[in-house]
Amino acid sequence: MATKQELLDAIDATIEGRITDDISAYTLPNGQSVTKTPIADLLKLRAQLRREIAEAELLAAKADGKASGRKIKAYF
Repeated sequence: MATKQELLDAIDATIEGRITDDISAYTLPNGQSVTKTPIADLLKLRAQLRREIAEAELLAAKADGKASGRKIKAYF
């Protein structure tokens, strides 16, 4: 099973490859048809995976006793 980072890398590569390829569906010589996932769906999935990875990294940092990286401002 692929990790979230591996899935994100695969989605990024797919989006990058689609920049020059605008064919969204085609039929193979044997009669099978292939439909690609729409770019909008890939972008949504990529954003979701990025959020999940960032959240997991934040939780791991907190578990290790590291700072969250978020600033807390207080005025007195």
